[in-house]
Amino acid sequence: MSNVIAIAAGQNFTAVLKANRTVTAWGLQAPSTLGMTNAVALAAGDFPLVVLKADGKVIAAAPTPAPPNLSNVVAVAAGRYHALALRSDGTVTNWSFSPATPPGLTNIIAIASGQNHCLAILGDGPQPEVISMTDLKRTFNSFRLTLPSDYGRLYWLEYKDSLSEPTWKNLPLNPGTGNPLTLTDPTAPSTTRFYRTRSW
Repeated sequence: MSNVIAIAAGQNFTAVLKANRTVTAWGLQAPSTLGMTNAVALAAGDFPLVVLKADGKVIAAAPTPAPPNLSNVVAVAAGRYHALALRSDGTVTNWSFSPATPPGLTNIIAIASGQNHCLAILGDGPQPEVISMTDLKRTFNSFRLTLPSDYGRLYWLEYKDSLSEPTWKNLPLNPGTGNPLTLTDPTAPSTTRFYRTRSW
């Protein structure tokens, strides 16, 4: 087993995320990893295996298949028979045999799960970091920039076509490599578009 960038352990199985963004699992009760490609993070509980994909969507093996419309996810966690996902707007979704999320829970900045419970850290979000960005380039239909990255973190661009829009739109997630990382928007319009970078 080589080129592994993340690892998770369940009750009777182990799973790894490789540098080519594929997932491999093995053990007595190893879940299927079918469709677990383009992955950037993973989590394992006693039985579930949950994978976060670069497009902000989630795939989870039985017995905890992910809700079909789950999107804009930036972190995942798993418990005994349940899983949860943190979205970029600071809200959380949990499913299967999961403790109910308290109503009105927002401003979540981190999640975790135990055998029969879920945890969330609430706050106003991480303090902004001062990051030196280079290679900013805007062409007729694309935009890119390069910034330093750390292993274990995810980075992505968000954009609005107008600052009056209520929400930012996510572009694909990119795992940190420990080296400079280039983030791109290959579909930038010829008109004005506003960007911000995020990391988790």
